Amino acid sequence: MSRFRRGSSQKKPKRLHFINEDIRARRIRVIDENGENLGVMDVRSALEKSKNSGLDLVLTVENSDPPVAKILDYGKFLYEKRRKEKVIKSKNATAKSQLKEIRLKLNIDKGDLEVRTKRVKKFLSQGHRVKVTVHFRKWRERIHKSRGLELLEYIKEEVKDFGVVLSDIKVENTQATLMFNPGKS
Repeated sequence: MSRFRRGSSQKKPKRLHFINEDIRARRIRVIDENGENLGVMDVRSALEKSKNSGLDLVLTVENSDPPVAKILDYGKFLYEKRRKEKVIKSKNATAKSQLKEIRLKLNIDKGDLEVRTKRVKKFLSQGHRVKVTVHFRKWRERIHKSRGLELLEYIKEEVKDFGVVLSDIKVENTQATLMFNPGKS
């Protein structure tokens, strides 16, 4: 029989801050619930002040000399901290704009073209860069490249309020492209 049982070692949740009696330092700098500095004092007297106010004593800065502790509601403190992190994370996610590509064929119907222009407007309003490409698949389509340029000019006129043209229309052998950046011109 094994000395150790499976699953017997349960992981304890990682503690973010030292609270109340868990604070090991002898003397700490105390900041009250209003943000006022109460000065350097013993941990016991700081605990008494926090108990009298009905709040927790939370060690926020361990590495300073003396360590800094705040008198506050710990649950509310954690909630606000997580909320700030969530906001920062969402801002970072929105800051990362992607390159979206809309592909068109030369013989696209007018209704389909309007749907594609709406999609380009939607992407630009979300903050993404957009690349619009017209493909010339067959030889007869390559002969009529002017029709493809007309499609791109139409989209350029429709989208001018939602985005800035990053580069003019580039015509290659089998395709023509147009790039937009979000923002008003």
